[in-house]
Amino acid sequence: MALGPPRAVSVYPFRLTADGTQFLTLLRSPNLAFGGSWQAVHGSLLAGEKAVDGAKRELLEETGLGAVRFYVVSYVEQFFDPTIDAFVFIPTFAAELPADAEVVISFEHTAAEWCSFEEATRRFVWPNQREAIRRVLEDIAEPAVPNPWMEYPRGRV
Repeated sequence: MALGPPRAVSVYPFRLTADGTQFLTLLRSPNLAFGGSWQAVHGSLLAGEKAVDGAKRELLEETGLGAVRFYVVSYVEQFFDPTIDAFVFIPTFAAELPADAEVVISFEHTAAEWCSFEEATRRFVWPNQREAIRRVLEDIAEPAVPNPWMEYPRGRV
């Protein structure tokens, strides 16, 4: 079985504050799939769009913001989609946003809130989301040993 190109992306926005790392959580609109659930930025790729370009586009569309720094997370979200009878693999990214960022949500969400890691972890209902945010915290936002190769474009730091 061969894997095809990704069809969706996830982006975990965070900001660094005097109180520590905070993660942006978005409340999904009730009239959409998974309505009423808290999530990060998620979206489908456009035809021919590269994953990193789609991730940056989705971040802008769903928050009105661009990243101060953008990262490739060493993690792939996965789930079984019964509508296509296959596992779906989703590249995961992280976006550092300015500490004073003013979020402008799209129609896909009804609220946006900055949370501690612990609170964001409680809000996310899917194990993949909780693992992804842990990786962002430990490998990118507050690493024991910084890894400049995770930043995109690579090694910019």
